[in-house]
Amino acid sequence: MARTATAEQADQADQQEWAGGQRSARNPLPVGIYEDGTPAHASPWTKVGGRNIFVCGAMGSGKSNLLNVLLAGLFSCHDTIVFGADVAKSGKSLAPWISCFDWFATTPEDVLTMLRAMNRIIGARATEGARSAAQGKGDAVLQPSPRLPLLVGVFDELSAMLGRSTDVADACTEEMTQIAETDREVAVALILATQKPTQDSLGNSGRLKSQLNPVLAGRMNRLSDLRWALPNAPAEALNLGVYTVPGVWLSQDGADASPLPMRSYALYEPADVARLAAYYAPHRPQLDAVSRLAAGPDYANRNRDPFNLDSGTRAVTSPAAPVAAKPSPTRRVTKDTATAASAQAKAAIDQVADLPDLPPVDLDNLTQLHPPAHEPVDPDAIAAILTALHNAPDGLTRAEIQTATGRSKSWTCEILAAMTRDEQVSHTRDTGKGGQRRYRLAHPA
Repeated sequence: MARTATAEQADQADQQEWAGGQRSARNPLPVGIYEDGTPAHASPWTKVGGRNIFVCGAMGSGKSNLLNVLLAGLFSCHDTIVFGADVAKSGKSLAPWISCFDWFATTPEDVLTMLRAMNRIIGARATEGARSAAQGKGDAVLQPSPRLPLLVGVFDELSAMLGRSTDVADACTEEMTQIAETDREVAVALILATQKPTQDSLGNSGRLKSQLNPVLAGRMNRLSDLRWALPNAPAEALNLGVYTVPGVWLSQDGADASPLPMRSYALYEPADVARLAAYYAPHRPQLDAVSRLAAGPDYANRNRDPFNLDSGTRAVTSPAAPVAAKPSPTRRVTKDTATAASAQAKAAIDQVADLPDLPPVDLDNLTQLHPPAHEPVDPDAIAAILTALHNAPDGLTRAEIQTATGRSKSWTCEILAAMTRDEQVSHTRDTGKGGQRRYRLAHPA
């Protein structure tokens, strides 16, 4: 399809925003598309301050993929610092991003050390903000910038950190709850992920649960888990029928908001993630001086190479360089390595950023966006669908239309999507378990 100059410029601007160091944490972070093709966002910072994103979904729901998309957005920002932790898998799920994390923990004890440092950072930033306010300066909500970056803590497999009957887990729960309750005005945020959205996974902390917003809920094994994850959602909005493939989510931005179905972008191959990490790593900012001082020796002596990728040593200490200085490329990857990876990384960036080319799709049928080449669209098949619908005033499901036409599922999905966009057919969702869509003629004779 031909595009206007304005559309082409918009595409170029969108691609440029995903380039290393070009995005800002102040801008909405796109993570996918809603059913009508409009962008879906999940930003850990808005104009009202830091937010605590809760990602929950059973195994196979696409949770790790969604975390990769969120991290790609964060690491493309010139004003974010990201701490990360994964205890359950010893860091495996987030490992491809290791060159971009400023601090990464793989044991409960290291997580506790990190959380305590984050709380000290919150206290120090709050004190600095109060000092500026006393002089009639600054902002009520600290604004992320390269000199004072948004600090985001990303914690995967939360139940392995908080859902244990140990003193360390109890201490982690209290520290994380305190962060969630006090991070909004000081440019600090959390992204918490778990396969088990229950009170146990949050260390039985109702205080922590109350601070989690927005919520991105993927496929659940039990409807009760989905209801717990999405509080106050109307029953008709909690439709398990949308979870036909991995990567489909219900997004609730606010406890009183109705969850909206969305599809996340695809970024799940470790090789793609590693190429993106190599591309973004040289553009990462440094933690500000106030925060470094507050974090103290725990931060200065943090483990910079938890997987022993460089020298085989565990602890690597970085100097307290001036805030305005750019990080040394050799600290994570060399300039030559990043340049060589840049071209390969662009292919993975395209998967995340190419919004204009993604058509509106039926969330029941996300496995195929285009009909296979050996099954071309032809007027006779469309006529067969129209005839079948003409003889079914109560409508037909996708499976019934597929049987009537004798075509494949992927072809049927694509044609129905095209006919819906052309306003030849309309559809509604059945109530009750399953919630299948029923298609009808948009303009019956």
